[in-house]
Amino acid sequence: MNNLLKKIVGATLTIGLIFVATACGNSSKPNEENTPTTPTSGKQVEKNVAKNNTNSEKNNNNNNNNSNNSKNASLINLMNDIKPAEVAKTDGDPTKNANKITDFGINLLNKSVETAKKNSGYSKQNILISPVSIMSALGMIENGANGETLKQFEQVFDLNLDDTNKLFGHYISNIKTNPDKIVNIANSIWFNNRFKADVDKDFLQRNANFYQPEIFKGPFNNKTKDAINKWVDKNTNKMIDKIIDQIHPEAAIYLINALAFESSWKEPFKKQDVTDDKFTTEDGEELTAKLMYSEENSFLESDDCTGVIKPYQGAYSFIGLLPNEGFTVQQVLANLDAEKVNELIESSRDLTVHSFIPKFKSKYQEVLNENLAKLGLEDAFNSKANFDKMGKFGKDVFISQVIHKTFIDVNETGTKAAAVTAIEGLKGTAMNEKEEKVVKFNKPFIYMIYDEENKTPLFIGTMMNPKL
Repeated sequence: MNNLLKKIVGATLTIGLIFVATACGNSSKPNEENTPTTPTSGKQVEKNVAKNNTNSEKNNNNNNNNSNNSKNASLINLMNDIKPAEVAKTDGDPTKNANKITDFGINLLNKSVETAKKNSGYSKQNILISPVSIMSALGMIENGANGETLKQFEQVFDLNLDDTNKLFGHYISNIKTNPDKIVNIANSIWFNNRFKADVDKDFLQRNANFYQPEIFKGPFNNKTKDAINKWVDKNTNKMIDKIIDQIHPEAAIYLINALAFESSWKEPFKKQDVTDDKFTTEDGEELTAKLMYSEENSFLESDDCTGVIKPYQGAYSFIGLLPNEGFTVQQVLANLDAEKVNELIESSRDLTVHSFIPKFKSKYQEVLNENLAKLGLEDAFNSKANFDKMGKFGKDVFISQVIHKTFIDVNETGTKAAAVTAIEGLKGTAMNEKEEKVVKFNKPFIYMIYDEENKTPLFIGTMMNPKL
């Protein structure tokens, strides 16, 4: 069996497309009434991307001479003379504001579920987002924001810019220096050299200090498109092979975060404990799914859900939350926040849990503009945008799209992150008096891939149908 399939793997990609306002053409700044809407499924995204690519191809043909002249131009590495400041790695508490990542992820997932329900796609898709990936990409952009645009970033993150930078400075540094290599996180920024204004050195330095990105400037042609996709393929451990089919000649900047997770369960499922069983969707449809049985020892319980923690190798774990009778996934999610997640984990009971988790793969892609705007990040997508801390051109740019793409594969020998300290610290009864519980994920549920050390969900999603 392929080594990747012997593990639980997950990858996520977030890309921000920044466009320059021009006197003509389709890339002039939209007004606030024309903020781009959010497709709610991969198919819808692909349809819009295909449309954009057709327009992009026309623009490429119209700019043939320019493209040919710059075709052989090389990408310039803007980070050659910029070194990260050591203070970014030592200043502050790495987990002080980790709850902000959790709250942001849950708030955005709630908006994604609401949008899917509005478009009749709620029960017909498995939504999966990575708050770490999305906040990392947006954090890089935030360092170029000013005025009201910056205030909106800070309100949505519930953090000022300095605290967001410190949070991700620690987080990214910790991941990159962790010897287990379970998680790979990488950032990159790509500037179009057809726009002659210089990039602000302070913008580059702030990003270097906290996000450790690779930053390039060059012609936006097929060569750069291939370079971007090659970067994506490498930094998602080949789980997501590309993010763009065409590179838009009018784009000013591409900002990309890639995050890959790959780990084995601390205790893999046994072959004989994987059986066909019934899974009932919220629409009442009965499906046959492969449920993986194991005995765990961390039971989660609240008024509206029960759950289980199953550890991976390293400091990561799978957390599953199953709605109680009479509750839906959306209702449980609406009552969830960082405080409740922490309470569930900290009050987990040390008892035998007979757990049944479905085997599933999930791919998800979404344009996040509309849902981010609903959270309060509005100006960044329209004519009010102010990114003048990127450089002199910054008052004339806006974010065209924030595209988020995820992939996860949960199987028998899968990914694992353990809460060893939490489990060891729990008070349990004697073995012969130990209470036992059954948590059978045979209906839609919420799940997380949780970073125990940094107290942060790498991924959070809804599993509505394991057959999708």
